[in-house]
Amino acid sequence: QQQRRHCESKENPNHRRLNRTQQAPTLSLLKEMNNNARSDNRVHNTDDDEHKPTAPAPVKKKIQRIVEKPSTTVKPTYRASQWF
Repeated sequence: QQQRRHCESKENPNHRRLNRTQQAPTLSLLKEMNNNARSDNRVHNTDDDEHKPTAPAPVKKKIQRIVEKPSTTVKPTYRASQWF
């Protein structure tokens, strides 16, 4: 009985450690795969949404400033805003 207990005590922590080490990378890989799949399905809209908050703020400010100028400058900026 003592030998069996020692064997179990030796095997269990090793198995638990292996499971923990295996679970950590698999979870991270699954998260990465899910993120990649989501970004691919949405055509990288998630990445754009993350980066856009910094971009549209200055773009809106530029558009507001240009709106004060003649309409000739407003049209090209409006087209550019549509492309983005």
